[in-house]
Amino acid sequence: VFLISNFARSGATALSIDAISIYTPPQPLNGTTQTWPFPGGHYRGQGIQLRYTDAAGHFSAPVEAQTTPNGILLDSNAQSLLAERNSATHPQATVGLAASCLGGAALQASASASWLHPSISGGQLLRLADQSGLADGTYTATATVSAPGASGVAPAQVTVTLRVAEHVSITYVPRS
Repeated sequence: VFLISNFARSGATALSIDAISIYTPPQPLNGTTQTWPFPGGHYRGQGIQLRYTDAAGHFSAPVEAQTTPNGILLDSNAQSLLAERNSATHPQATVGLAASCLGGAALQASASASWLHPSISGGQLLRLADQSGLADGTYTATATVSAPGASGVAPAQVTVTLRVAEHVSITYVPRS
């Protein structure tokens, strides 16, 4: 078992580790050898707690460590949508969104094409495509999520491909 940790620091800072505790749900004993599986392959448990000491050796209260990189993360970087040319129904899709260390800056969504209308709601980036006025064909645009008030935070992007067709049919096939 390997535990790899990366630490970032600024200024003159010393780092020492006095204990590492790994929390998991209770695990059954499997005979004389203990097998330690993580449910679903990932388990964060109680998180990672840090405490700091001053020059006199006094410890601070434990605080939760940041375990995700700074910035804006999207679950996907590309998605495809299908639209019927003259339909009043506009295709839409969502992608999960996570942002950390923005310093209270608000997130903003923008698009590289007028037919793509991105918005942010409840930890998701919603992309609505308006095919009105578009001819049959394939169109590509980029939806960008940024934090204009946060310095040093790179925007995240997802490429959206819209296919406009004269008619879209839904076909149901039996399950095998």
